[in-house]
Amino acid sequence: MLEEKIKTFAALADETRLRIINLLIDGELSVQDIVHSLDQSQPRVSRHLRILDEAGLINRIKEGGWVFCKLNNDKSNNYLLDHLQKDKTYKNLKNRDIQRLYNLQKSRLNDANDFFFKQYKEQYYVDPLNQFSNVALDNQLREIIIKNIHTPINNLFDMGTGSGKMLSLFSSLSKTCVGVDNNHTVIKMAKSKLTQDNRNNCKIIFGDITQTEAIESYGKADLVIYHQVLHYFDKPQDLIREAKKLLNKEGFVLIVDYLKHQNEFLRTNFSHRRLGFDETQIKDYFQKSNIGLVDKIKAVSFKQPNINELKVMAWLGKNYE
Repeated sequence: MLEEKIKTFAALADETRLRIINLLIDGELSVQDIVHSLDQSQPRVSRHLRILDEAGLINRIKEGGWVFCKLNNDKSNNYLLDHLQKDKTYKNLKNRDIQRLYNLQKSRLNDANDFFFKQYKEQYYVDPLNQFSNVALDNQLREIIIKNIHTPINNLFDMGTGSGKMLSLFSSLSKTCVGVDNNHTVIKMAKSKLTQDNRNNCKIIFGDITQTEAIESYGKADLVIYHQVLHYFDKPQDLIREAKKLLNKEGFVLIVDYLKHQNEFLRTNFSHRRLGFDETQIKDYFQKSNIGLVDKIKAVSFKQPNINELKVMAWLGKNYE
């Protein structure tokens, strides 16, 4: 036990490693993000990450060709991590690191938005998951809602609504459905589709799903949905935190996304940032926002040419605050 503590304190006796810990306090990051934020070489940062890992302070998780790092929230580390979070010693340095990370992630989001705008405008968007339609999955999604939530749902928000598929699927179970997206071309297409289908209780608004202040004017939600959205973001847990702000006291969050896979080309060709999520990862995101996992559906598989098998799963969480 003493040897472990000595290793822990030795790992923290370095400015760069303290900066890494301070970055990870806000959530998991890829090694590339940490390298950029610290403005240091990858070999040097990797050496510091190895030391932190060996000291039991962080966990390194391989995901395809990338490695993600997160704090090891073991009880024995919590006191130290809490102290570091409150410590103002490196405040200016930490702020600079976080600003570099913020600028990087903002640039990536802008690039992704440009990508989606071009694809939808030219009407050849072929992300294999967005083309995936499965009646069995749709039925399971409706069943998990009917089973756990009193219907009709008063107010439903579909964040990153895209084609409006979730609005169409759940409009008959809801009084009001609001889709949110930041792509005007997508919004125009989705509105047209909803009008044709007589989904009169649905509306789509322009908005940034990473900053929900403007959306709050539409009232509190009984259900917030992220359908095939989280894998586009560097820090998916941030979206869960934003959903929390929109929820009624006992509102629900429905996440529909990939299970972990090895289709690396989805990053390079279709702006995906994460190669899916394992079954416990979403539960962990929920817990950090004081949302409890109440139900999930069995994974649904689909195959397409030249793509390793992909599985889609859904998790339903409930706000307990």
